[in-house]
Amino acid sequence: MVNNDNVIIFNSAETHLSNYELVSKRSGRVRHELMLVDDPETGMIVKLVRYTAGHPVAIHKHECAKGMYVLRGILRTEQGNFGAGSFIWWKPGTTMYHGATLNEDVDVLFITNRPFDIEYSGKESDPRDDE
Repeated sequence: MVNNDNVIIFNSAETHLSNYELVSKRSGRVRHELMLVDDPETGMIVKLVRYTAGHPVAIHKHECAKGMYVLRGILRTEQGNFGAGSFIWWKPGTTMYHGATLNEDVDVLFITNRPFDIEYSGKESDPRDDE
């Protein structure tokens, strides 16, 4: 990674998501996540995220707006399923769920407009898991 006063650059060898495994403290589920930008002035973040097959994020909302650009796979959301090349933007306070389908991982570019927060609503898993 190159990080100077004006530019942050990651080369392709540095962005292999399989190198960045995280385990959720809440659910114990594995995902892969690489922070690309964490802007201290605005709180905006940009990261690469891989949600593993069959493991959606439980129903939740954010005080920030959030967007996802699908790079690979199918992103499952409360709005439907979206393939590579799709972009979804949720306004602050929107109740949502999202994640991979039951059969394949999904890679997304994850963006917020200000500091990230999350408020879960209800049970641990997505009630639509069996769809």
